[in-house]
Amino acid sequence: MSIVHPSLFHIFKKYPNRRDELRGLSKTNESFKSICDDYLQCSEVLNYWNNSLENEAPIRRDEYEQILLDLESEIELFLLKTG
Repeated sequence: MSIVHPSLFHIFKKYPNRRDELRGLSKTNESFKSICDDYLQCSEVLNYWNNSLENEAPIRRDEYEQILLDLESEIELFLLKTG
Protein backbone atom coordinates (compact mmCIF):
# COMPACT_ATOMS: atom_id res chain seq x y z
CA MET A 1 0.00 0.00 0.00
CA SER A 2 1.43 3.36 -0.99
CA ILE A 3 1.17 6.50 1.07
CA VAL A 4 -0.54 9.50 -0.53
CA HIS A 5 1.32 12.77 -0.19
CA PRO A 6 -0.77 14.95 2.19
CA SER A 7 -0.94 17.90 -0.18
CA LEU A 8 -2.69 15.74 -2.78
CA PHE A 9 -5.92 15.58 -0.80
CA HIS A 10 -6.72 19.22 -1.61
CA ILE A 11 -5.96 18.61 -5.25
CA PHE A 12 -8.12 15.47 -5.29
CA LYS A 13 -11.07 17.67 -4.33
CA LYS A 14 -10.47 19.86 -7.36
CA TYR A 15 -9.79 16.97 -9.77
CA PRO A 16 -11.64 13.94 -8.36
CA ASN A 17 -11.64 12.03 -11.65
CA ARG A 18 -7.86 12.34 -12.08
CA ARG A 19 -6.71 10.77 -8.81
CA ASP A 20 -4.63 8.02 -10.39
CA GLU A 21 -2.80 10.45 -12.66
CA LEU A 22 -2.21 12.86 -9.78
CA ARG A 23 -0.93 10.05 -7.57
CA GLY A 24 1.43 8.89 -10.30
CA LEU A 25 2.78 12.38 -10.90
CA SER A 26 3.39 12.87 -7.19
CA LYS A 27 5.49 9.69 -7.12
CA THR A 28 7.63 10.48 -10.14
CA ASN A 29 7.92 14.24 -10.55
CA GLU A 30 9.61 16.49 -7.99
CA SER A 31 8.35 19.67 -9.69
CA PHE A 32 4.79 18.41 -9.44
CA LYS A 33 5.27 17.57 -5.75
CA SER A 34 6.51 21.11 -5.17
CA ILE A 35 3.43 22.54 -6.86
CA CYS A 36 1.26 20.29 -4.67
CA ASP A 37 2.98 21.63 -1.56
CA ASP A 38 2.51 25.21 -2.79
CA TYR A 39 -1.16 24.47 -3.51
CA LEU A 40 -1.70 23.19 0.03
CA GLN A 41 0.04 26.18 1.60
CA CYS A 42 -1.86 28.62 -0.58
CA SER A 43 -5.18 26.93 0.26
CA GLU A 44 -4.42 27.19 3.97
CA VAL A 45 -3.46 30.86 3.73
CA LEU A 46 -6.53 31.61 1.62
CA ASN A 47 -8.67 29.92 4.26
CA TYR A 48 -7.08 32.15 6.88
CA TRP A 49 -7.86 35.31 4.90
CA ASN A 50 -11.39 34.12 4.10
CA ASN A 51 -12.03 34.00 7.85
CA SER A 52 -10.15 37.15 8.74
CA LEU A 53 -11.78 40.42 9.77
CA GLU A 54 -8.59 42.41 9.22
CA ASN A 55 -8.80 45.43 6.93
CA GLU A 56 -6.37 43.93 4.45
CA ALA A 57 -8.29 40.65 4.19
CA PRO A 58 -10.07 41.42 0.88
CA ILE A 59 -6.79 42.33 -0.81
CA ARG A 60 -5.00 39.25 0.53
CA ARG A 61 -7.95 37.04 -0.43
CA ASP A 62 -7.75 38.30 -4.01
CA GLU A 63 -3.99 37.74 -4.11
CA TYR A 64 -4.19 34.18 -2.84
CA GLU A 65 -7.17 33.31 -5.01
CA GLN A 66 -5.08 34.35 -8.03
CA ILE A 67 -2.08 32.35 -6.83
CA LEU A 68 -4.33 29.32 -6.39
CA LEU A 69 -5.67 29.74 -9.93
CA ASP A 70 -2.11 29.96 -11.25
CA LEU A 71 -1.18 26.78 -9.41
CA GLU A 72 -4.26 25.03 -10.79
CA SER A 73 -3.15 26.03 -14.29
CA GLU A 74 0.25 24.46 -13.63
CA ILE A 75 -1.39 21.28 -12.34
CA GLU A 76 -3.59 21.15 -15.44
CA LEU A 77 -0.50 21.43 -17.66
CA PHE A 78 0.98 18.39 -15.93
CA LEU A 79 -2.30 16.53 -16.41
CA LEU A 80 -2.38 17.43 -20.10
CA LYS A 81 1.07 15.91 -20.53
CA THR A 82 -0.05 12.65 -18.94
CA GLY A 83 -3.02 12.32 -21.24
